[in-house]
Amino acid sequence: MFSSQELIDELKNSIFRDFNVSEESLLAKINELLENIVLVCPVRRVFTCEDPDDNKVLETALEAGVQFIVSGDKHLLKMKEFEGIRIMGAKEFLDLFH
Repeated sequence: MFSSQELIDELKNSIFRDFNVSEESLLAKINELLENIVLVCPVRRVFTCEDPDDNKVLETALEAGVQFIVSGDKHLLKMKEFEGIRIMGAKEFLDLFH
């Protein structure tokens, strides 16, 4: 799995905003997550998505050179594909392997 610092920061902010967790607990979970993620630093900026925050996902995917973006985000899912990267939900992704 790949991510970028921008996406990790967005995740932290969302969890702080939407859930009642301590900063210590959140940082411990984020550090555990980071053990299984390759961080990339996107250099190319895109301005494609209806939701501008979703552009960060596309930028990260391009930098990582992935084949798939697996997301539940309605704006990304509506795109279905971006520069050869297929965008799909988790069920559709798992169905590829069954």
